[in-house]
Amino acid sequence: MEETIDGRWGELLTRRYAAAVATLCLGVALYALNTFLVSTSLPTAVVELGGVDLISWAFTVYLVAAIVAGAAAAMVKQRLGTRPALLLAAFAELLRELPEARLVLAGPVSRRLGLRRRIDRAGLTDRVVVTGVLRGDEVLAAYRHAGVFAFPSTTDTQGIVLHEAALAGLPIVMVDRELAAGHPLGAAVRLADPAPASLASALRASLVGDQSEAIQRALLLAYALTPALFAERTLAAYREALGG
Repeated sequence: MEETIDGRWGELLTRRYAAAVATLCLGVALYALNTFLVSTSLPTAVVELGGVDLISWAFTVYLVAAIVAGAAAAMVKQRLGTRPALLLAAFAELLRELPEARLVLAGPVSRRLGLRRRIDRAGLTDRVVVTGVLRGDEVLAAYRHAGVFAFPSTTDTQGIVLHEAALAGLPIVMVDRELAAGHPLGAAVRLADPAPASLASALRASLVGDQSEAIQRALLLAYALTPALFAERTLAAYREALGG
């Protein structure tokens, strides 16, 4: 079931978003302070110490470093991601109401994620299964034994696994409202906020509630989205981009 929430600017000042807003403002303020100090203090320091002919290089190095650091931070966030942390925190909350629940993390896992360490620190070692790479019937078996499919990503652009989960007859929970708005299966998923409490609540509702209607709707949509249709739409998008 899709949940629609009307967002307002005033919500940014509520306790729910206070930490995120404060962190963002602090980051912007820190960058502004750095720029202010470089712009006002550096010229005076250069005049006193000598080397006026090199001041342009100092500004250039500072700006290049700021750009590279900003881009690198985005890459690190995308590579390491917040998905494992969000899902583990949500699962920990879910266990309070459904202590028999188990979390299965299917697919390849990069050592850079430190996933095993995160699971151990969260005290979920005996409640979380990390499968590693699955192939063929193993993937199908993982879907068949699941009760709900959690999709905590906010950076995926296609969400192909959503199609697989729908065909497997699983209720789907996701946190990316932008992706859901443009995804063919968006009308058949349960949306949550990218916060542990909200995701845990949505997972619980999908596990204990009657999801037959949503599952049937997703299944019909998934069956209609054939490879031939995907290919046709892709070619149409290319033709439109190329001007006919």
